[in-house]
Amino acid sequence: MATAREAFRHSRLNEQSLYNAFFDKYSLAFKGILDALPELHAGKIDPKFIIEEFAENGDGEVLRYLAGPPVSSDDMATLADVKLSRAGLSSKGAVRAVNSILSALLDPRRFPWIAEGRKATQTEIEVAVTSSAALLASQRVQTDRRNRAKEEQEKAVKLLFMGLGYSEARAKPIQLITDAPDPKHLCGSTKLGSKQGDLYVRLPDKRLLAIECKVSNSEVNSFKRVMNDSVGKAVVWRRALGENQVIPAVVLSGVFKPDNILEAQKDIHIIWDHRLTDLKDFAVSIK
Repeated sequence: MATAREAFRHSRLNEQSLYNAFFDKYSLAFKGILDALPELHAGKIDPKFIIEEFAENGDGEVLRYLAGPPVSSDDMATLADVKLSRAGLSSKGAVRAVNSILSALLDPRRFPWIAEGRKATQTEIEVAVTSSAALLASQRVQTDRRNRAKEEQEKAVKLLFMGLGYSEARAKPIQLITDAPDPKHLCGSTKLGSKQGDLYVRLPDKRLLAIECKVSNSEVNSFKRVMNDSVGKAVVWRRALGENQVIPAVVLSGVFKPDNILEAQKDIHIIWDHRLTDLKDFAVSIK
């Protein structure tokens, strides 16, 4: 676990350039939207603007981050009771509902001049743009970190098995062992039973290695990543295919609480992404 922590530290210390790129991007986005805030607050924003932001421009992230605190895409859909897609926002009522939520949640600390019905000072504009861009850029770096690490894990595992002569098959839902890839084949993300997995490898002895890829940035977060998510899936997968036909495993990187790992090992095989040679040794041993 010490090696995983050190790798995490190295990765985090090299994220400044990514943050800067996101910050510059969102500074321009928030500067461009300030003139529209009075109309947004009054519920009179052009419907085309809302549709384009949610259907085409980053899932409406800039609009959602005008709120204090910011609103997730799922929460926005629930609060407005609409689907945030071009089809879902095709009616005037749906657009008005989204506009109403954005108006009600507009951050009064970052945009005080809106509620006060006056023009913003130059200082207020600079503070609003800087704080909004920093808020969204920070969130995007965190999301990018998780997605990038997860994708790298999946790619590394795929390459490992392909180097051993495995071939990739088309992913499809697995309800029975006959739905799984053929022996010495693998596939990407799909459902096994009722739970989604990241990667599936059919071993030469016909057992299915079901793999999750997880990244954690704190010991507190590790409980959710391992115990709730991965162990929960392992139970469902065993129930779906039977104890003798599926081998649940999880590839980990980042920071994890030792107690969580020890507990998880009772139900799922742990693989550290800096020690994929352990996985290779296991695969080679299966005949």
